[in-house]
Amino acid sequence: MKKLLLLLVMFLLIVNNFIYALEEFNVEKVRKFEVKRKFSNVFVNRNSNLVYLKNSLNTKLSVYDKDLKFKKKFLKIGRGPGEITPGPNGRGKFYVDIYDNKIYIFDMYGQRIHIYNKNNVFKETNNINIKSKPINFIVKKDSELILNLLGMYKDRLFLNFNIKNQTIKPIKYNIEVDGGVIKKILYRNINFDYIHNKIYFGRTYKNEIGFININNNKIETKELPLLDKDIKIYTSRKKMKKSKAYIFDVEAINDNIFVLGCDMENLKNKSSYKIYLYKMNLNLDIMGYVKLPDDIVKISFLNNKIFYALSKDYLIKYRIK
Repeated sequence: MKKLLLLLVMFLLIVNNFIYALEEFNVEKVRKFEVKRKFSNVFVNRNSNLVYLKNSLNTKLSVYDKDLKFKKKFLKIGRGPGEITPGPNGRGKFYVDIYDNKIYIFDMYGQRIHIYNKNNVFKETNNINIKSKPINFIVKKDSELILNLLGMYKDRLFLNFNIKNQTIKPIKYNIEVDGGVIKKILYRNINFDYIHNKIYFGRTYKNEIGFININNNKIETKELPLLDKDIKIYTSRKKMKKSKAYIFDVEAINDNIFVLGCDMENLKNKSSYKIYLYKMNLNLDIMGYVKLPDDIVKISFLNNKIFYALSKDYLIKYRIK
């Protein structure tokens, strides 16, 4: 018993030393831009240096230059080519990814992919004919997507999908889930990015990050330090318990992975939020972290030094020192 207690104490000391040994890097604000609760996500075209802000309320993408000067906005509700299909409330639901100077837009209700060029001019629409509807996506390479599914496809959470010939290749990653429909959906709600033949992911309602090597199906996961590990999840429709730790965003750029995580000590007390941006290498070893304002929910990187952080009320352009 004494040996067991000694081992436990040694383990706690090692963990605490590891956490406090994390290097905190510095950032400086370059510009702050008020958005007045209009936007829900931010994307950067690293080729054209344009910043895109997604407005879910009026189904628009607003375009700014890298210094956040407004240029134009585009997209509209409709069922035609390049348009966003309306849902039950009359609004569309869409996701965006930018690859090789093209803007890929996933029309969720229409189950279509629209492609716009670097000048935001519509080029083509492709259907996604899959029974297990995708709820998010990233572009792997030209015409190839990685889809995150609402319902499992042959027990898989991700699919490799070619939009030209409609071919499907399941990616070998599954999540064992017990409980009702709500719990299953939340476990599948994942933020992810793709680089060097790996899918880097963060489980939105769980303190877990990891990667899937799609060449050899190797999977690695780990928890983030500084975030609360006592995770609570939705258990039923009548009894809704929110998680204390969230992974808000994951972004891969060059040989770095950036993860935006949130620890909520008290869900009703906004002052208790803790938002951290972690910088990692491709093996998910943490290279450093920085604490960001408590209401940041999305990030997008222009390069290794410049990134944009979005809250409900403002967008901040940061430079890593």
